[in-house]
Amino acid sequence: MILSLIVAVAGTLSCFAQDDLVATLNHGSSLTTYMGEDALAQAYEAAVDGDVITLSPGVFVAVDMKKAIILRGAGYKPMASNGYVSTQITGSMSIEIPSSGTSVFTMEGLDFLNGNITICSDKKYDVVLSKCKFRRSVYGHGINLKSTHCIFNELNAYYCGSYNGSVIYRSTTLNCQSCMINNAYSSGLNDDTKMNKIIATNCIVGVYPNGGDGVPYSTFVNSIIIGATMSHGILPETGTAHGCIGILANGTQSMFANIIDPTNVMIDGTGDTAYAKIFKTLRNTQEPSLYETFELTDAAKTTYLGDDGTQVGIYGGTAPFTLESTNPQVTKFVVSSTTEGSQLKVKINVE
Repeated sequence: MILSLIVAVAGTLSCFAQDDLVATLNHGSSLTTYMGEDALAQAYEAAVDGDVITLSPGVFVAVDMKKAIILRGAGYKPMASNGYVSTQITGSMSIEIPSSGTSVFTMEGLDFLNGNITICSDKKYDVVLSKCKFRRSVYGHGINLKSTHCIFNELNAYYCGSYNGSVIYRSTTLNCQSCMINNAYSSGLNDDTKMNKIIATNCIVGVYPNGGDGVPYSTFVNSIIIGATMSHGILPETGTAHGCIGILANGTQSMFANIIDPTNVMIDGTGDTAYAKIFKTLRNTQEPSLYETFELTDAAKTTYLGDDGTQVGIYGGTAPFTLESTNPQVTKFVVSSTTEGSQLKVKINVE
């Protein structure tokens, strides 16, 4: 369904073209449109907790977030199946959820190109990430992350006692479903206020270079776990895994040696031999490409099943991986050749 909106924006006609960046801000029943390279910054400045900012395709500069908003883009494929390019964010972003907030901070359909993402709160609030790609590191401090269909180059669950001045961010839980995690790390458990863990369901998880001992107290369910070497891939005894399959690029020891669960399966062989038994395209690499689809071979799809009877990995479970966006997107915008007073008329298609 396509929704066409006619919006008046301040400015002159010569300032805009059809390929300008656009950010729309929804506040209750009102809609405000911002255009140009500062569109995201302007929309965020005007937003309050609970508002929705929708970004057009294009490259936007990162803005530090201290409001519990919903931030949406057009997806993270270089060229999406609907013909629109992705929404990309350049630069690092700090997301600091205020203690007094009641709204949930949400991001969907964004490709973070070259900056680290830090998400923190001194009170354990929910943060929701969906269909985003993070090419650098994501650090969670004192949050309960709920992520689906995301690609993480590095995902870290931390207790932090001195981040951003003297504020203390406590326990962190990173819940991931149908996600690809290139490097997973959690700082473990010191006491009840410093419990940091990853819970991965139907995921592809690389536990290097930190190694299996870098994911204490974490849980893996119906997932494919990849370790670079025997020393970087053996899960710690404090962890939990069931319905998983394991692959070690080098070495022959089971990565589940410290975890007693007969539902976990190690793939025989190393390098090309092991990968070829599971993946259609992935081969002997310690750092799988962010563009890898992790599709299983036809034989593996029917051989390696999770405890729910569906294939292990990102295409099984209750929410199989897909790149299609679920939120409305700014897909077309046209600046009118006529003005009304001192304002331009802009036609925006949202579908």
